[in-house]
Amino acid sequence: MYKTKLQELCHQFEWNLPEYATEKDGPDHNPRFTATVVVNGVSFESPKDQCRSSKEAQNHAAHIAYDHFNLPQRRNLPSSAPVMVKCCGGGHGNGSFIVHS
Repeated sequence: MYKTKLQELCHQFEWNLPEYATEKDGPDHNPRFTATVVVNGVSFESPKDQCRSSKEAQNHAAHIAYDHFNLPQRRNLPSSAPVMVKCCGGGHGNGSFIVHS
């Protein structure tokens, strides 16, 4: 799970723990979830309306954040630097970009 990997990364860099927020949309028989995680002052969002559980949505957001901070060229950027992050989409082909600052 990427939530664990992201938490370990935060511990490694002595950052605050990731903070998650989850939104539920759709009817009770077919809910869709979107999660946002904030890490070191940068926000990352899971693909909209593609996750069937809050756990899945949080894991997608954690995956995006982990990949962002784990790339060697990103480690030295200040947290305030604007960054364009491609959503992983979990194989759903979302491929949208989100700009975070």
